[in-house]
Amino acid sequence: EIITKTKLGKIVHIIIFIILLIAVLFTEPINGATSWFNIGFFSFQPSEFAKFGLVVYIAHIISTDPECVKKVDKFVGKILFPFAFIEALVVIEPHLS
Repeated sequence: EIITKTKLGKIVHIIIFIILLIAVLFTEPINGATSWFNIGFFSFQPSEFAKFGLVVYIAHIISTDPECVKKVDKFVGKILFPFAFIEALVVIEPHLS
């Protein structure tokens, strides 16, 4: 219900996109992978947050427009294309864990 009432799904999707874009463009490689953020005393992979973010985004879309899973054009436009866009940023990163 929280996902439906707020724009949490879209907000999470945009934040994940920005974080992944920053990781691809501006991070230094760690063991050959540019997918790590090094913040002082710890490092993390934004692609791990992307997995969660995509689930939240898809849940938001399905809860606000249940018909999108029944119609191909809505499915492609609202779920498949945004999913593929985020996954493309993950694939650009050399480390695919």
